Amino acid sequence: MKRGSKHMTRQQVAAALANVLDLDDTGTHDAFDLFLGTPIDDPYLESIRMECLEVIRNDSKPAKGKDLGPGAERWARDKLGELQEPR
Repeated sequence: MKRGSKHMTRQQVAAALANVLDLDDTGTHDAFDLFLGTPIDDPYLESIRMECLEVIRNDSKPAKGKDLGPGAERWARDKLGELQEPR
């Protein structure tokens, strides 16, 4: 594992995306914040994290009461669907 990186599974990344989309009933976005905050040791999952950061950075401002802009929310829903598909 790279120094400063963490191990996350495909399921944990999917759970983090579900977390920011408020699909997990936690009432917080802690899992999503942890996902964004630290590099992941798996190159594929790290590429998703980096893409997510870029999408959020380039998206329009979220509507009142939302945490993601419309483009980032659409991306997160699409990526969540992709991660939930059987390999």
